[in-house]
Amino acid sequence: MVDDSELDYLITFIDEATTGLTVKSFETIRKVEKIAGLKKCLIEPGEILSIDESFYSKRFKVKLSVATEAIMTSIINEIVEGAKNYNKRAAGYTFPVTMANVKFVYSNKSYIGDSNRWLNDIYLDVEWVTS
Repeated sequence: MVDDSELDYLITFIDEATTGLTVKSFETIRKVEKIAGLKKCLIEPGEILSIDESFYSKRFKVKLSVATEAIMTSIINEIVEGAKNYNKRAAGYTFPVTMANVKFVYSNKSYIGDSNRWLNDIYLDVEWVTS
C-alpha cells in the first residue's frame, strides 16, 4: 500500500482477490485505457451512501478492461468470491482496521469498446468504521 487511503485498501483487496489484474486508482491515473497490461482495473472515488454512529458506507465504481468475455467473467467471479471471503475474514487477505465489509452490488452490461476490448463497470459497497 502506498498510504492509508480507502482507495489503497480497495486496491489491495482487489489485488488479493484476483489473478493477474493490474489495479490502479483514480488518484494515480484517470482512464482505464492508460493502464499498462492485458487485464486492467481502475477504481474511482467512492460516494457516501449512509452514515450511522459506528460505520459509513461508500459505493465505488470499478472499471474493468480485458481481452475476452471469458476473462471478464473470471475476474468478476474472483471479486464476488473475494468479497465473500473477505467478509468471513478468510486467510490470504489484508484486513485494515477501518475496512469492515465488502459487497458486490451490481455490474453494467459488458460491451466491446473502440479498442476492441471488453469493458465493464462493477460497483462495490464498502462499509468503513468511523472510529
